[in-house]
Amino acid sequence: MLLAIFFKLVTLMEISNIVLQYLKVFLSWPVIALISIICFIKLFKEPISSFIHRLTKGEFCGVKLQASSPVEQKKEAEEIPQIQPENELERYVKNNPEKAIKTIIDISKKLRFERIFNIIF
Repeated sequence: MLLAIFFKLVTLMEISNIVLQYLKVFLSWPVIALISIICFIKLFKEPISSFIHRLTKGEFCGVKLQASSPVEQKKEAEEIPQIQPENELERYVKNNPEKAIKTIIDISKKLRFERIFNIIF
């Protein structure tokens, strides 16, 4: 009877030691730092993405970054002229249907890549 209780205590001690070892691993600073970085990226994904899109100048080791303000970026986007009027596009598609299809497929692939890239980052 005493031996059975002793063996139960030993196994409980071993289990508690294993649990403590796992806690030491999961609560170590690299794991906590990784979790913190992931949470930071998830929380601030939109502002970081907006800042990256607004970057105009950069440097590497000196860490000098320059970005345009969101207002300036909107003004620049409004000032961009239309590349081709609708009539020219229709004429191009009618005259070159195979090229137009290849171009559309290429653009859709690039769009999918951009969406995946934005989801990841």
